[in-house]
Amino acid sequence: MTEQPADLGLYRGVQYTLAGGLALSFGLMGAGLLGLVLDPAAAIQADQLVPLGQLPAALGRLDPAALLDAGVLALLFIPAVHLTVALLLFMRQREARYAGAAGLVLALLALSALLVALR
Repeated sequence: MTEQPADLGLYRGVQYTLAGGLALSFGLMGAGLLGLVLDPAAAIQADQLVPLGQLPAALGRLDPAALLDAGVLALLFIPAVHLTVALLLFMRQREARYAGAAGLVLALLALSALLVALR
């Protein structure tokens, strides 16, 4: 079975987003775990989530709990990045049906995130 060049672009895009997202996520979580090992006092706060509004400042301080939380957030964003890459590739290939499906799922993800944020 031979792959079409357009399919290869989609597969490569998804492959790169998965590999990059996993590397970023695991790197952040690994740095957070290393920070907990090097600073046992920080382990007391590691069981609490850092609020999103305070996350950038906490990351700037290299807070181990913030690094762990950012790693989990990066892992959760991988499907949305996959869908965005697929949507752009489908639009470029003029595959309206697949672009519509990817756009619909992406819109549902965005709506659910918005509803959670407003809660």
